[in-house]
Amino acid sequence: MSSGNAKNVIKQWNTKSERIGTAFVIDREEIIHQAFISAFWAHHLGPVEINNTILNNQSIGIELCSWGLLTKKNDKYYNAYSQEIPSEEVIIYQKLFRGSFYYQKYTDKQLDSLRNLVVYLFDAYGIPKTYNLGL
Repeated sequence: MSSGNAKNVIKQWNTKSERIGTAFVIDREEIIHQAFISAFWAHHLGPVEINNTILNNQSIGIELCSWGLLTKKNDKYYNAYSQEIPSEEVIIYQKLFRGSFYYQKYTDKQLDSLRNLVVYLFDAYGIPKTYNLGL
């Protein structure tokens, strides 16, 4: 859960000593915010464990702002702060995921920004744009 405000997300990370965060945060209006230089890293893949530390160090974290998990009451959807989320912004999963069926969708603008950022990072770091499944 991150809300729709990238600046608040980054500000909140800076209040903690755990070095949790992502290099980039994309807000709900498609604006890409850079929290720190992408050549550096922070813990963005979960608990601080040796395997996650290695993976965090070898990846670039990107977060898309969303309220995440929602609850449904009387055909309305609410975030963790009891704020109503419009039904057109809700995706309903067929199977329970992390305690809910209801989540706030990412916007088309966010997904476009994500695609552009990933292409830029591929070029900047010489990452191949194809994936070999070993088939």
